[in-house]
This record gives sequence, structure tokens and C-alpha cells, in this order.
Amino acid sequence: MLVAAVDQQTKLWALWHLDPHRPIPILGDLVGLQLAFNRGAAFSLAEGRTWILSVLAALVVASLLVWAATGLRLIIAVGVGCLVGGAASNLSDRLTRGKNLGEGAVVDMINYADIAIGNVADIAILVGVIILAITFARSPTPRTTRGTAGTSNADDPTEPENRELR
Repeated sequence: MLVAAVDQQTKLWALWHLDPHRPIPILGDLVGLQLAFNRGAAFSLAEGRTWILSVLAALVVASLLVWAATGLRLIIAVGVGCLVGGAASNLSDRLTRGKNLGEGAVVDMINYADIAIGNVADIAILVGVIILAITFARSPTPRTTRGTAGTSNADDPTEPENRELR
């Protein structure tokens, strides 16, 4: 939950120090700081349907936690941790930063060339997705020794049951 704690602290800092109408450039026009409130998903998709996003985020977080409890390799656990921490922090905003439960806005503050404004949780989610994608892409395909359903390995001499005993 380190990701969620860091994200929530940066959001508190942004609420106290940033203005939605006065961006602060960091790398020229490429990256800057600007307070924004997102009631949708990434790139403000599904804006106005915050409660649906809240339910979906809660299901994703719960599913990832259940998966993580099964015991994962370290690199996969790091990827899942990034996803869970980021999703949980943004979910916390949706649950608590509105008039009604589940209808709040996510606090964003990192402006990417006026294309999108995000936060630390969004970065963690992206990092988690990249870690998992690379890890799964590099993992060898599981090899079955009995063949796939509806097929036979009767002619495969490398299969143990097809080797001649001498």
C-alpha cells in the first residue's frame, strides 16, 4: 500500500499548493503541475458515471488481492502491487471526495502537454501493467505432456508413453 500512501500525500500537497487555472511548467510545455478533478476514467472517459467506475475499481482491487494471495513470483507481485496501490488510491478518491459515496472525483496534478492530467496512482497502474505484460510475454508457454483436448500424441516419440523400452 506504499503506492496508495505516496499518491494520497501528493494529492494532499496538490490540493494545498496548486491552482486549476495556473499550471506550473516543469519541462517546458511537456510536463507541468496543475490541479484537476477527474470524475471519469483515464482521459476523462466515462465522465459522469463515477459510481460505475467505483464498483469496477473495487472489483479489480478485490480480484487482484485474491490473485496475489495465491503466492506469486516477486516480479509479478511487484506488478500487482503497483496495480492494487494505484487502483485503491483512485478508488479512495471516488469513494470519499464527493457529495455521495462513490461519486467523488480523482485528484490529478501532473499535466502531460495538455493531452492528459494524471497522478502518481496512474503512473503506478501503468508501471504495473508494463511489468505484467513484459513478464507474461517473456514467460515460456506451458507445455502439456498429454496433448490438448481432442488430439493424440500417439505418434510423438518424445512423449514418455511412446518410447520403446529396450
